[in-house]
Amino acid sequence: MSDISKSHSLLAIISGLCAHFGKLYCYPSQEKLIELLNERVHIQKSRATLNRWLADLEGEGLIVRRSRHRRDPRRGWVFRSTLYEVTLRGYQILARFGVDVKRQISILRRMLQDALVGKVDRRSKVFGRHDPEQAGEFVREVASFLGLKA
Repeated sequence: MSDISKSHSLLAIISGLCAHFGKLYCYPSQEKLIELLNERVHIQKSRATLNRWLADLEGEGLIVRRSRHRRDPRRGWVFRSTLYEVTLRGYQILARFGVDVKRQISILRRMLQDALVGKVDRRSKVFGRHDPEQAGEFVREVASFLGLKA
């Protein structure tokens, strides 16, 4: 069994955390992810394996990871836990495994409908694109995937 198929349980954990808090993102610590894997699916893994699985999920386009850090004048660089977002492709994989992702898809639809009514600045902010043209193209692509008119 490949690492990517083994790491689908980690994808389900991340998606579950996002759904629990009603967001499309979450930012658990690596210790928390290891703890949840052990509690929920009885998988005990090291931090190195967790990082390899996260890299596999990101490489397959199932999640997006964003490191969170900032410069503090007194303490120097302050690092916080990584922010994780499940992508549409990740939700497709979860749906194939029988995970109910209707709520997350409805949140994405709502965001897309807001973006489609001409809020170009919001498109680039919501979808992480700095170029409004690129953001608009991305919105149209996702809208067509969801069956919305762009």
